[in-house]
Amino acid sequence: MGQGLDVVIFHSLVASNSPTSRPRGRDPLHNVLVTTNVLVVLDQLEVAAEPTRRRIMQLLTSGEQTVNNLAAHFPASRSAISQHLRVLTEAGLVTARKDGRFRYYRLDPQGLAQLRTLFDSFWIDELDRLVADATDEAGSKGDS
Repeated sequence: MGQGLDVVIFHSLVASNSPTSRPRGRDPLHNVLVTTNVLVVLDQLEVAAEPTRRRIMQLLTSGEQTVNNLAAHFPASRSAISQHLRVLTEAGLVTARKDGRFRYYRLDPQGLAQLRTLFDSFWIDELDRLVADATDEAGSKGDS
């Protein structure tokens, strides 16, 4: 599948869960939670499931952005957003390039393709189970 389509599909996955506006205050507890999450990351699905990271990825669908640009959309500190970006980078969902004093972050098409594969395999497994359950139920009704 082409990169553009993957981004559109991903955008539709995260758009339904993103608030349109956020309060402008800073929440110090949020920074502690980000640090804790960095230590327990298990896979790309877990990384992408965290609401702040989903919103960051949604913002990156419009193109490269700096931490400062991204942080303007959140009540969390710039440092907290940097930590989220580090987790996204380690998970292979985001890449960064340095230009002078700034780092520009963007979605990694290969990482998104892997995430999509994980997501698709989850639904394939769930649908297979549903078919098996329906078949078993139909078979047990036929035996009565």
